[in-house]
Amino acid sequence: MSFFWKGKEDATARLASLRAEAEREFQVGHFLNVIAILNKALAGTARDSRALCNRGLARSRLGDHDGAVDDYNEAIMQDPESLILYFNRGISLAELGRNREAIHDFTEAIAFAHGQNPDIFTWRGLCHTNLQNYAMAIQDHTVAITLDPTSPGYYLNRAIAYKGEGSHLQGGSDLDQALTLDRTNHSAYYHRAETNLQIGSLEEALSDINSAIGIISDRAIYHHLRGCILGHLKMLDAAIESFTSAISLAPKYYEAYFNRGKAFASFGQHGAAIDDFSRAISLAPSLIESYSARGNSFFELQEPLKALRDFEMAIKLNPSDPIAHLSKAFALLDADMPYEALEALDMVSRIDPSNVMIETLMGEAHRQLNERAEKI
Repeated sequence: MSFFWKGKEDATARLASLRAEAEREFQVGHFLNVIAILNKALAGTARDSRALCNRGLARSRLGDHDGAVDDYNEAIMQDPESLILYFNRGISLAELGRNREAIHDFTEAIAFAHGQNPDIFTWRGLCHTNLQNYAMAIQDHTVAITLDPTSPGYYLNRAIAYKGEGSHLQGGSDLDQALTLDRTNHSAYYHRAETNLQIGSLEEALSDINSAIGIISDRAIYHHLRGCILGHLKMLDAAIESFTSAISLAPKYYEAYFNRGKAFASFGQHGAAIDDFSRAISLAPSLIESYSARGNSFFELQEPLKALRDFEMAIKLNPSDPIAHLSKAFALLDADMPYEALEALDMVSRIDPSNVMIETLMGEAHRQLNERAEKI
């Protein structure tokens, strides 16, 4: 939430009339009209802090957070002790990803509110979560819950912070409480499903994500999570269907292409898998796992040179990945390139000397070399 400034301080009749007109337009969601009206109020040298605040809020509702921050900055110069201005600017800064600046504004707003406004604490907690300062986030959300223990959103936000620090038990308890307060909170079902997946409670995870989708069906991340859960349950047909739903809702969702590709590969449908891995790579060229997975599918289709190119790209992106070097050795052996395979295995032995496959593959490489020597 943000605040529309409705104060009754003295103003000229014209300014008061424009403020009132802007408020009526704001209440019905006509934010462009609000901006046009307040532009009139702010014409010339008249720089009214309340009009600036409300124009900033209208801009933020239209997604123009940079413009909103500009208005709040000017308003704060005129009214440097306004809770509303610091709170609203903090929200726009948070939406812009400027979390540290937002935390400063929320801290100022908390002081002006004498520590009694739970919304400000929860917004500051969200910024701490974004910065992975989970302990501080939990502290802020706990204050919000203490001030208002009836808000499901506060429990949900603290659960997300708990999940971030790996405290799944405490996070799960908060999600249970959020759903006790609001059985229609689809976000709480989603996060509880994610937590249940992480702790291996797959049937519970599936039930929760089905509940989330039952409440709101147009969230691509919900269908993607359902696909991941079904994949863990080895229900691959249903998993592919869920990943496809996610892709139809978000055509550039590279994780959904990647995970659908893995499901196709598990079925042995490596052609379809390669198509999906290729799409994932086109959308996220630095996703190492896509190159390795596509290389494995090329290998299964007995195309070792194509597989080799993908494994080499995976190594380029992460030279210390022993699995990529090991996969490269497999492809080199399949391409009858034992000398190069031994070099790849040497890298594996340096990175992961306990890898049980090293000896087996070295044996195969030496066997190929011996065959060459016998032919000579």
